[in-house]
Amino acid sequence: MRTYQLYATGSATGNAIASINIPSSTKVKAIQICFEITSITATSYVALEFSKIPVSQIAVNGAQDPFLEVRLGSNFVTSGLSTSGLNQTFPVDVDCRQGETIYVHALVTGTATYRVNAILWF
Repeated sequence: MRTYQLYATGSATGNAIASINIPSSTKVKAIQICFEITSITATSYVALEFSKIPVSQIAVNGAQDPFLEVRLGSNFVTSGLSTSGLNQTFPVDVDCRQGETIYVHALVTGTATYRVNAILWF
């Protein structure tokens, strides 16, 4: 078994915030995600999309090749600081060809700041 790590941090929507090239044909069996956000405004969230496409397809009907989306959010009525976190392993079954790239995309709403560390298990 082999693992690869994808790490990103930021506070804005972005395509390909992290990516890896697949060196040989294989299959992703699981993704372990440590994901946290902080926010200083109400109704903030961050959605992460794991995909083989270099541009985000979050909220697109008929999107091709996304294989995992995780989302964290916060909503509160007064000012302050809100945090939310996730540490979980998701089973997946994704075939990968040699030379393909796996991307992580982020969609940020509000003033959320995120940090994600994902370990892909092959």
